[in-house]
Amino acid sequence: MRLLHFRRRGRVFQQTLNAPEAENTIAQLKQLQGASGYLVKFQNGGRTVYAVKKTAPTWKPRVRRRKLINTMFVNGELSAVPSESFAFEAYFDFYCLNSTILVASRRAYESAVSDKTIYRKSFEDLMVDPGFAMVVSDTEPLRRFVGENTTHLKRMTAIKQKALFARPGFTERVKIVSEARNWGINFDSDGRIAICENTARVVIQVFLDHRLFSEVTETIYDVPDAEAV
Repeated sequence: MRLLHFRRRGRVFQQTLNAPEAENTIAQLKQLQGASGYLVKFQNGGRTVYAVKKTAPTWKPRVRRRKLINTMFVNGELSAVPSESFAFEAYFDFYCLNSTILVASRRAYESAVSDKTIYRKSFEDLMVDPGFAMVVSDTEPLRRFVGENTTHLKRMTAIKQKALFARPGFTERVKIVSEARNWGINFDSDGRIAICENTARVVIQVFLDHRLFSEVTETIYDVPDAEAV
């Protein structure tokens, strides 16, 4: 079993995987502290499958030392174990075979392999998307609001993937709801959304469809995710 830091990316990460195990052996416990996950390399003949699992917070050595005592149960008695122990899950988040990736946990996969440059590229693609330009009057205020903030960039990537803005009548519906709920979203003379510093956050939530109204409490919420029921 090989324990790797996901902070290593791209070519460096690939070189680490392909290098002989002896060249990357971890010798000290402190080298594991803060590890984001672990990778198991399965080989059969000439084929290799990499199985990757993100670690839970309780797995990390530093946390386990502070809050837990390692023990073994033998012959009806608990005995303290002086050395560190690690609990490995029986399943993995995703598997890599050549250029194919099989994802078992989408959230864990995106968290493990995501790179800010990918989000930035997706954001730039959205800013020049003709369909997006039809619903937004000026993208510069949005660019300034998003900046290099990773969370905002990830949200913009989700907006691009959902593409709710491309639905017929989207801006008309947003205008109706904004006026009814007093969201304060502005529109230009052509009916396009006019984003400003004060409304950028609200507009992003609307594009994500994360601004929701509770019919039970009649309260409007900004939610981190939305699952249709």
